[in-house]
Amino acid sequence: MQTPDRKDRYWLFSGKNFTLIQVTRKERNLAEVVQNPGPLTDWSSLQAVKGESSPPFQKIDAVMQWPDDRNKYWIFSGSRFLRINVANEWPHMDTRIPKKDSKPSPLSGWSSLDKTSPSFKKIDAVTRTPDDDNEYWVFSGSHYLRLKVNDGQYHNDIVVQKPKPLSEWGGLGHYPSFAAGIDAVMQMPDITKEYVVFSGQQYLRTSWTGSEWLVK
Repeated sequence: MQTPDRKDRYWLFSGKNFTLIQVTRKERNLAEVVQNPGPLTDWSSLQAVKGESSPPFQKIDAVMQWPDDRNKYWIFSGSRFLRINVANEWPHMDTRIPKKDSKPSPLSGWSSLDKTSPSFKKIDAVTRTPDDDNEYWVFSGSHYLRLKVNDGQYHNDIVVQKPKPLSEWGGLGHYPSFAAGIDAVMQMPDITKEYVVFSGQQYLRTSWTGSEWLVK
């Protein structure tokens, strides 16, 4: 999850915790930690509000930044999603939107994802495409699709590429564990055609040349 004010900083989520990293590319290190791990409940938007007996999400599966507002995000967990706003600059205060006590929505209400075949009942990862800020690759299980989200109040969306096997994305077909499912994808801030893909305890780097994917 890229921060709203710096393209080289990302929040990473694992289980009930999160951390903040900065992409540096210093020597062999791709990134460095700039904020030690903390519990998800440090996020105001992820704390229980009136009418909730416990925090809405025990873990974060994926995050998608709005195409027309870097401060706003869709947060996915299990079969639900939540809209939040994150302020610029430290400490990046966050709140649910459109109201502070807004409840998570069912993913089944996101019709373009629910009506696909196979349907995406859970979102594992999301990342922007390198050539269009309004288009995203969305990953679920062993499949992915390409989604276009329009700017504007309602963010109408359409599937522009139907689900395909994950083995056909980013050269992942050469790596069975990645082709079976991935946990996250991070687009590099300085080279938008380069991505880091995470699966379990492993990661790989892949880039789009304009005609084919190369695994680094």
